[in-house]
Amino acid sequence: MRSSRYTLKGEGYYYLRMEPLVGRLRLTGKERDVLMDLVAQVSGFTGVEVLECVALPTGIQLVVRANPEKREALDSDELVARFRVLYGDAMIWHGLTAGRLEQLLSSGGEKAERAQRELRALMEDVSQMMKIMKQRYSVWYNRRHRMRGSVWAERFQSVLLDPKAETVGWFRALAQTAPVRAGEVADPTDYRWSTAAPEGWQGTRQFPESPELQEWTAQAVEEARAWMLAPDSQVERIEAGRCPPDKLESTVTGGIIVGSEDFVRHHHTQWKGMPRAVPIEDIGIPLWAARGWRRRFLEEDPTSPESPE
Repeated sequence: MRSSRYTLKGEGYYYLRMEPLVGRLRLTGKERDVLMDLVAQVSGFTGVEVLECVALPTGIQLVVRANPEKREALDSDELVARFRVLYGDAMIWHGLTAGRLEQLLSSGGEKAERAQRELRALMEDVSQMMKIMKQRYSVWYNRRHRMRGSVWAERFQSVLLDPKAETVGWFRALAQTAPVRAGEVADPTDYRWSTAAPEGWQGTRQFPESPELQEWTAQAVEEARAWMLAPDSQVERIEAGRCPPDKLESTVTGGIIVGSEDFVRHHHTQWKGMPRAVPIEDIGIPLWAARGWRRRFLEEDPTSPESPE
């Protein structure tokens, strides 16, 4: 029996990860283009904000923010506008095109209220976002390859993040550096199918900019990324626990809730009714690994381009 997902009724940050069928699929550049564009579309439709996204040949990783409390404030105009982001003017949802949906919602009545409820239920929900993305991508992929069946290996992985800059920034860095760990590039900003590049994803549809979130987590991202990308010879000099790079993702994403002990304990109690906590600090991977050791490291290494003079 599959365990239930744990999501918040209010604003929450999540790390999401999904892989195609193991040993069967390896996404081409074109297929990653389509996947990135689709994520941008579904994000625009659901309102789930994407802070980070990277599409690898072996799957996709995201860091997102969702707030279900925003649903009830969505009026008919906003619902129609979001509908068009995903479906355009030609595609049909429950027998409705965008034009017919607009007419229905403006007419009022029981049918209009039901349509509003059904649309609002899809908004600001990470599970709905991933479900729509999986279904739509599977349809496109199967048509392209004349296949049938599921494209994705299993349920997507969802990790609730402590709403602190160091936690959210750490997982943004984890997604940004995924192409390096996968051997695709040496520098995260050189990878095409990622929001890590200075200009972000430049496909058919871009992700909306979130300057306040980028600024909020910028220092944490920079420091965590430097730590994750440090060569082995340099890592040995860092006085902090660190798992091998090839084990990083599986180790740090093994739980459902990540953050401080108080945060994990509180939300595990809310979810399972038990005050059990396994905070990330206990598995030897510091979330805020940077300031102390990084300053010492730079001062000790005169060859580093960032070493103080």
